[in-house]
Amino acid sequence: MMMVRMKRKTFLVGIQVLSLLCVLCVLGAAAQAASEGPRTLRGGWYPWKPYQYVQTVYDNETLTGLDVELIRAVLQNAGYQADFDPVSWKQHQQDVMEGQRDFAAGAFHSKEREAFAYLSAPYRKETNVLYMRKDARYEFENVEDMLKQFEADDFRLGVIDGYLYGPDSVRKYITDPSNASRIVPVPNDYVNFKNLLEGRIDGFLVDRLVGATLAMEQGWQSRVQEFPMIIYEEDLYVLFSKKTCTPALVEDFNNSLAEMKESGQYNEILRAYLVPILVSITTGQNWFLIVDLIGTVAFAISGILLARKEDYDLMGAFVLAALPAVGGGVVRDLLVDREPIGILRTPVYILVVFGTVVLGHALFRLFDRMKESRAGEAGSSGKFSSRHFEGSIASNIYQASDALGLAAFTIIGVAVAVESKSTPLWVWGPLLAVLTGAGGGIIRDVVRGDTKNPSLKGSFYPEIALIWGAILALFLDWQTHRLDLDEVFLATIVTLIGAFATRILVIFLDVRSPLFGRR
Repeated sequence: MMMVRMKRKTFLVGIQVLSLLCVLCVLGAAAQAASEGPRTLRGGWYPWKPYQYVQTVYDNETLTGLDVELIRAVLQNAGYQADFDPVSWKQHQQDVMEGQRDFAAGAFHSKEREAFAYLSAPYRKETNVLYMRKDARYEFENVEDMLKQFEADDFRLGVIDGYLYGPDSVRKYITDPSNASRIVPVPNDYVNFKNLLEGRIDGFLVDRLVGATLAMEQGWQSRVQEFPMIIYEEDLYVLFSKKTCTPALVEDFNNSLAEMKESGQYNEILRAYLVPILVSITTGQNWFLIVDLIGTVAFAISGILLARKEDYDLMGAFVLAALPAVGGGVVRDLLVDREPIGILRTPVYILVVFGTVVLGHALFRLFDRMKESRAGEAGSSGKFSSRHFEGSIASNIYQASDALGLAAFTIIGVAVAVESKSTPLWVWGPLLAVLTGAGGGIIRDVVRGDTKNPSLKGSFYPEIALIWGAILALFLDWQTHRLDLDEVFLATIVTLIGAFATRILVIFLDVRSPLFGRR
């Protein structure tokens, strides 16, 4: 009996010890999992702006871009971390196939890829076009006709090595061994551009925003052209290696992506990275720079006319000219912490103001001399009076140029709101448009001690920037879902013409702003 009790006691003690060991093991595993944190998934990237690129701020390099930030956010919301290493696209896919990397973003769907990777839900679309040199003369209406001409003319086509181009006819053309001498594979689209400009290839296929971004940033718009035909548009997916990932992980990713779309976080990331590119491509074109400079000259003229009327010296004239021309932009850039501020990015604007002041000073001196020489012939009230000239011709030129400048500065104000990620855009877009278009003039009148300050006392001027800035900002908010470069360009043109026409109409009809508290 005693032996039975001792065995039972020993058994119970053993059970307790075993239970304690199990609890300790569970707690140890939990502690280890907590210390390790979320699982880190390894991906890769290559230069592909605006989707993935290195941004340098104060000598600090940071990997960013739409795909980088979007995939990071989706994985983080799903409980994972993402790590990106530089790698060519061809090697990236090979690494996913072999299990050396866990995922690859920006992939088209194909049966070959289904063999070694799980495909996520589509996370965005890609639109590809053909880039050629400016002097190229080709005409084709569809992809099949394009490929026939390529073959007939021995067209040398640049491609990203390992990239899966669509549609099927294009893929077959590129992979056909008989076309191997015409296909030039490269690691990225920057090399494609260099090869095109140096005559090594006749054209290359590229994502439309990538091509426009590189051409704008490198100043190649005058040497290259986008053929006016969409080659193809397809959904993009994330590849997850079947050797290191599971269907459950892919489902986590898809659920996180759907939640981000529903909450609006997805659209916020799209807006932050793609809308600034769409706007800057439009405002970075040569024609817009000319309009912008005309506006700068017009605002500078308003200052030198006041300097002439109120007997300022040459330095005073420069101050009165510079404040409306660049003063509003400086205050705007300081407000949104833009680095560097606009006038420090290029000396063009301050040089234009300086040149306008010097030229204006010389012309006024010339007018005065002509007035003196003709005083005996026509008299001070004669038809060639310099005051008559200044009051009529100069005034008409100024009014038209000023209206054009207000329109251009309105667009620039909204563009800076987009670039600086000032949200909500429908609030800050129009406010920065007003500050850019009318802020400098208000500051100038404060410096002059003008108690009548026309911009704030009845002149229907800043309201024009507010109205058209709001229209453009609301359109860009809506455009987030479409990301159409042609539509953004059209909206910019409409805003430019609309603001200009509104200002001219206000002058013609003598429209005044209602005074505060009065009927």
